[in-house]
Amino acid sequence: DQHMQDMNRGRLERIKFQLNVVYDSSWFQLFIAFLIVANFAVSVASAELQYKCGSEGDKILNVLDSIFTIIFTLEVSGNLWINWFWKFFLKPGDGGWNIFDLAVVIFSVVGLFLSPCDSSFALIRLVRVFRVIRAFKRLESVRLIVIALTSALWPLGSALLMLGVIMSMFAVLAVNFFGQRDPTRFGKFSASVFTMLSIA
Repeated sequence: DQHMQDMNRGRLERIKFQLNVVYDSSWFQLFIAFLIVANFAVSVASAELQYKCGSEGDKILNVLDSIFTIIFTLEVSGNLWINWFWKFFLKPGDGGWNIFDLAVVIFSVVGLFLSPCDSSFALIRLVRVFRVIRAFKRLESVRLIVIALTSALWPLGSALLMLGVIMSMFAVLAVNFFGQRDPTRFGKFSASVFTMLSIA
């Protein structure tokens, strides 16, 4: 009985390994990236055409979106099963992307059970637009750009903080020096900051 359990466990691990090879292959990742971009094109078409809720065009776009949702749900479920549990959530370089994928797919699946005419459906549709960001994970060149931009956020935030402090200093000075001469532009701190931003 133990021998059979070990054999089944070994067979399961082999299946997981083979599926992981397919999942990580460049052709599969490019295929998923193509589907994500195609789904984004449907979202763009929906935003441009502005079909009335329940119209024929709206139904077609919703059917297409539902098909994409089912495909992406299967893809994320497969990834979750192959890399269960810690690999999926904590894998270096992929953990954050996987969590983002899972969150977007969960919102999309919730949208399948809502009426397209429901006010909550508009919010779900907004979340679905973010699916296109998932393509960044699959395209290595774009992924490198995203990593570089993410790495630059903290230094950029520090520079913006310094700029804000310096601007605030000069805004206070401007209120003191020019507040009585031009109260509209420099009468108070907020007006002074807005004037400086407008000039900049």
